Amino acid sequence: MPEFSANFVAAALLLAVLMIGAVHAHLFRAKHKPAMAVNALVMLAIAVVLLCV
Repeated sequence: MPEFSANFVAAALLLAVLMIGAVHAHLFRAKHKPAMAVNALVMLAIAVVLLCV
């Protein structure tokens, strides 16, 4: 398993939290259609992959 710096993990965690907030804002606050949150969901998935690698 590769070693990552604390900054890398912190950046991935921050991105994940921000994307969860973006999904929440699109779906629940703005009452957009789920298709509007697809970009945020993709970015959230990338952040999760970065955290799990």
